[in-house]
Amino acid sequence: TDNKRKYTEIVRHSGNVARVDETSEIIWGVKNDASYHFCDYSKVDIGYDYSVDDYNSERIYNNKYTRMQHGMFLHSETQLLNKRLTLIAGGRYDDISGVGTHVGPRVSAMLAPTTKLKFRGSWGSGFRAPSFTDMYIDYNNVFIGYRVEGNADLMPEKSVGTSFGIEYFWNYLILTNVTVYQNRFQDLILDYVKGPGVLSYKNVDSATFSNIEFQSKLYLLNNLSSTISYNY
Repeated sequence: TDNKRKYTEIVRHSGNVARVDETSEIIWGVKNDASYHFCDYSKVDIGYDYSVDDYNSERIYNNKYTRMQHGMFLHSETQLLNKRLTLIAGGRYDDISGVGTHVGPRVSAMLAPTTKLKFRGSWGSGFRAPSFTDMYIDYNNVFIGYRVEGNADLMPEKSVGTSFGIEYFWNYLILTNVTVYQNRFQDLILDYVKGPGVLSYKNVDSATFSNIEFQSKLYLLNNLSSTISYNY
């Protein structure tokens, strides 16, 4: 992928160009995976990917940074109880230059006692590496009077998430599901006021996001349906 962006600042009254910043980002890499079916009810996927991200911008320190990432993943799926119970387990290992390593396991299950009723549950951990902007931005807006400075000491965000859901198909006409989520973050990255007229980014010790989602879909005709949902 190759992305290019241009930011142009123009003085409103005169129309003169005050500043032009160009940003380009080129990402290339390879990814491969293999899948093996042991039998009708069990399969495993395993793979590896590698990418290089070259980021050039006049709004960051030194104007250029390169990030390399190695990733390995494993995913297994097993069906039991005459395929009424599906179990999924796996994980991913990442090594990112300038950021560090992370291992993220994940497990989930779905139980379908009948064709109308399903229970779903999952647990897993993940992380988000700080962006080039978070770490290295060096931008001064002289017209409005503020400055944005990156934080090269930022650590990746780490999270642990759980979810549980129930789905029921009323008389095969109304499909209703309710799902509860909770994600707990460590080292969440947020922007903050570093000083008078200076903005930056920092890791927050912890944060918790809780969510409940309701959705109901009514099948009126073969080619007409209506959906109502609520998310809190």
